[in-house]
Amino acid sequence: KHGKTKVSRMKPYEVFRMFEDSRGDIWIAVLNEKLLRWERVANRWHDYTKLAGLSKVRLISAFAEDRDGNVWIGTGSDDTIENSEGLLIRYRAGEFQRFTHKEGSPTGWIRGLFLDSRGRLWIASTNDGISRIDDTQSDVLNFTSYTPANGLTSLSIASLTEDEFGRIYIGTWRGVDRLTPETGQVENF
Repeated sequence: KHGKTKVSRMKPYEVFRMFEDSRGDIWIAVLNEKLLRWERVANRWHDYTKLAGLSKVRLISAFAEDRDGNVWIGTGSDDTIENSEGLLIRYRAGEFQRFTHKEGSPTGWIRGLFLDSRGRLWIASTNDGISRIDDTQSDVLNFTSYTPANGLTSLSIASLTEDEFGRIYIGTWRGVDRLTPETGQVENF
């Protein structure tokens, strides 16, 4: 009564992934629940779960941001019905666009997203090796895929990074592969 502020308690959430974008906004993936964004400038929370088209069985497993400020979100699923359907989401100009396997996105869990020094987006999948998007601004994405047919040791990829020479290092369940994108050469370690 006398100057006290009532504090409402929120349900505790299990945070699965967090990401800070170039604007300083914080994106939070809550396990089996929500996609939240804290907009730093306005000090305001946004719940994007429905706008992004997420369901309780879709788990956000990766975030990345491209040079144009688009936020990319990779998902997995804890439901066998959706398990084979990978989902890549792009947040651009305040809107979400979903890319499924029909549009070329890999199936399975998207375990990692990586933007290389040339601005290409690399996607690590548990079912389909790695994929690359060269033009992240395009309305229709073109995916370039790399699998064991190209020399990778596994279809199941856990992580991606790049060295100072532009070679992509691919963490698999069978070791590390190094891809030289210009030649397509893959070395296994």
